[in-house]
Amino acid sequence: MISDVVRCVLARDLNAASAKANKDSQRQSAKMQALGLIAGEIAHDFNNLLTVMMGNCDLVRSLLPEDSAESSMIGEVSEAVDRAGVLTKRILSFSRKCGSDPKVIHASEQIRRLSGMLQMIAGRQVEFDTKLGDYVYPILLDPVEFEQILINLTANARDAMEGKGTISIATSNVRLSPRDVRDHKGAYPGEYLLIQFEDNGCGMDARTKSQVFEPFFTTKKEEQGTGIGLMTVHGIVNRARGLIRLESQVGAGTRFSIYLPRQSDGIAPSSLQKNVAPKRKSTERILVVEDDSVLRRLLTRILEVHGFRVTAFAEGRDALTAFKEAPEEFDLVLSDIMMPGMSGFEVAEQVREIVPGVQVILMTGFGDILESSEAASANVPILTKPFTSTSLLHTIFTTLDGESEDSSSPTPSEQNISHPEVIGT
Repeated sequence: MISDVVRCVLARDLNAASAKANKDSQRQSAKMQALGLIAGEIAHDFNNLLTVMMGNCDLVRSLLPEDSAESSMIGEVSEAVDRAGVLTKRILSFSRKCGSDPKVIHASEQIRRLSGMLQMIAGRQVEFDTKLGDYVYPILLDPVEFEQILINLTANARDAMEGKGTISIATSNVRLSPRDVRDHKGAYPGEYLLIQFEDNGCGMDARTKSQVFEPFFTTKKEEQGTGIGLMTVHGIVNRARGLIRLESQVGAGTRFSIYLPRQSDGIAPSSLQKNVAPKRKSTERILVVEDDSVLRRLLTRILEVHGFRVTAFAEGRDALTAFKEAPEEFDLVLSDIMMPGMSGFEVAEQVREIVPGVQVILMTGFGDILESSEAASANVPILTKPFTSTSLLHTIFTTLDGESEDSSSPTPSEQNISHPEVIGT
């Protein structure tokens, strides 16, 4: 009788603990989604601004002698804009609005390559103890996101140790059972790469551990922390269908165990887009649809400099009206995707109903659109903002020239397909 009562109590407690874990997981997920929506809107507008900066830098630089001091200064501005684009991606890496560029990564080699940067972040009085397996499983992850995981964990460890102590990083192969992953949505049983990241700092109490992955939660002073570092790590790992475990005690340090699913080898490297500006001029006519007025003017300027005849509109409906009136006047339609009234996908669909063979290129500041069903069914090249004038022109010329190639050549949309690339081999 007593044993039955004990079993009932244990079962009740286990169910209550499981329900609480599920509720906490759902609450965390809802917070991340809400924050991701806000971040995505910011990213769209910011990427438009970066595209304008990049394009105008390219135009000004093309008018200057290559060896001039002015050209060198413009080049430095262009490099700064490039870095701003990478920073945007890092800041928004927890958001589904931030497009990933997954590649096959060999983690041990990547950690070795990043060791110098991690040492600078940690400071001279922090020692690193690494045990990196040479034959660990490859994983599929955006290299920028992988770097961001290590940067945030290093910064967190440095602050926990007050700038002095030891950080241990180890990689190994593990197999997770159904029981191991049952409380982790999106994860599945199987083979995983395990990254263990440990410090001998101050550790965390139970309350801190329960909130450490929440948006903007921090125990640091206002000027020392933003509360998005570990949240970013959590988001990256979850999107990769991995899981993260935290072990910590006050005064005994902290260990993060990150499990990322094994990726099979043998994936073909991506076809890297050539970053060489086309030399030829053109006389084709392009219909541009972009609701951002500054970016619309820039696109028109770039295309006209290279000989294109351009008709530009702020709204899809106005562009469609012009196309219906004289469809034979346009060789290519270049449209943003996210616009008020009519989306770029709708523009592409309707112009192709009028002229099935017309060439279309779409643009977006929302990287996750590339993985949508609409993008797959549209079957057109999609430029992700921010992009350079070189990338824009290369995509346009490749798309237009594709009309004259034989059927054995890849179509523009096929050339735009992103395949994972092996990194760190």
